[in-house]
Amino acid sequence: MKSGPKTVLKLYIDYGGIYASLAYSDVAQGQSYILHDHSVIDANEFVHLLKSKGVSVLINYISALGEKFAWDLIDSNSQDIIKFNEFSAERIGVSSYEIAFDSRLEDLASTLSEYIPEQFLKSVTTTLSQDIYRKIAIKMGYKKAVFVDINRHKFTVAAFDTDSTSKEMGLAGHFELLIDNEELVEGSGDGDINKFLWRSAKFDLNSWANTIYSSTLPVQGKLFQEYFFGFALKNLLDFSRRSDCFTDNFISKYADSSLDVYKKNINLRNFAADTLVVLSGEITRVLAVRLLSILLIDGLDLKNQFDLLVDDKKNILMWGENYFFGSNAKDILVSSRQIISPLKRVVVPSVQPGRGDAGKRKVVGRYKITDSAEHNESSQYDYFYSPEINVVNIPDSYKRRRFFHISYTDRAWSDSLGSKFCFLFDPLKPLFDEVLFDCRYKPVVYGPNSTANRKRFKLWNIE
Repeated sequence: MKSGPKTVLKLYIDYGGIYASLAYSDVAQGQSYILHDHSVIDANEFVHLLKSKGVSVLINYISALGEKFAWDLIDSNSQDIIKFNEFSAERIGVSSYEIAFDSRLEDLASTLSEYIPEQFLKSVTTTLSQDIYRKIAIKMGYKKAVFVDINRHKFTVAAFDTDSTSKEMGLAGHFELLIDNEELVEGSGDGDINKFLWRSAKFDLNSWANTIYSSTLPVQGKLFQEYFFGFALKNLLDFSRRSDCFTDNFISKYADSSLDVYKKNINLRNFAADTLVVLSGEITRVLAVRLLSILLIDGLDLKNQFDLLVDDKKNILMWGENYFFGSNAKDILVSSRQIISPLKRVVVPSVQPGRGDAGKRKVVGRYKITDSAEHNESSQYDYFYSPEINVVNIPDSYKRRRFFHISYTDRAWSDSLGSKFCFLFDPLKPLFDEVLFDCRYKPVVYGPNSTANRKRFKLWNIE
């Protein structure tokens, strides 16, 4: 990789639309950043536009992208061919570009090849994407990883584990589901989604169909949020129950972290959870972190604890290899902070309800965040409660080491952590901004109707 300032533009097209990222780096000046955009468009519709209107569709898109980024990307005289401006300074031109796409979009691949030179096109196969995910997990220091990508038209779940003998991380299980518009509508009308609703009295198939056939993603629509949650949870549960890869509680097995934790009378060590869960796709732009967390916990039966990375910009697929190879990357150097958003540590303790606890808020543990590894029983603690989803911010975790001290009451415990433990969050490690405690009583029950779920969601501190 040559030194000096440079700019790289990457597009990734899949069932969730077009993701665009432009990276600029000037090592000598200590300046580096990435700009992002996401355009929701059905892949088949995009192919139809390319075939009917030709290369002007791409030219207009890239021109609009340049305006949004305030970057002079494309030659204003481009008409029959895409001609990027050569990079000359910040905000002017690109050093190189890449247009990647999901390999299953065969019509898109053949159509793009009519307008884009082959060396600038990249077909992202399942094997390639899994290899990128695996490399990122290794680079971040994890031994196990689960990657989940949820869109209206595609579900993907892949799990990785490190072999105890070879010490190599490999694919342990994979499941994928592709759904066209007609199947998406018809398959949602079987009544099962009603069990997961909490706002609507009944699933409205017509309203759902309107969002499926729409070229936009109604991220602010509460009705769509609720339907998408129910639709996603139903399908994840189906995956867990019927897939050969996920029998015998497969996901739970690979989500059982063996954390190195600080306990009294044990020397402190730098540590991180050894299981990473990465969630990407359209759903990350629709649901808040509490709903995303319970979707994964309940849909994949996750237990104990894991670290959650929400990748709503497809950064891992577009820039993962650049981050993994560092200064040996083929085009541009990117840092972890540029492509990896702050992680959430999710803790799922077992909570035993007491007699008469149903519907009541009960203390099940306490915590404090300090700059010291030592427990000071006289200092002030805060509390977390059952049956709630408790979210705790980690202040200044990007500046200095923070120690998150936790102790449970006799009604709660973690199989791999015990009743008293401490997390260390180090700014030199992957950045964390929250710890989420799922203190709901297990097994979690949904249904039989939205009225019952509404009461539960209120108790869970979701609504």
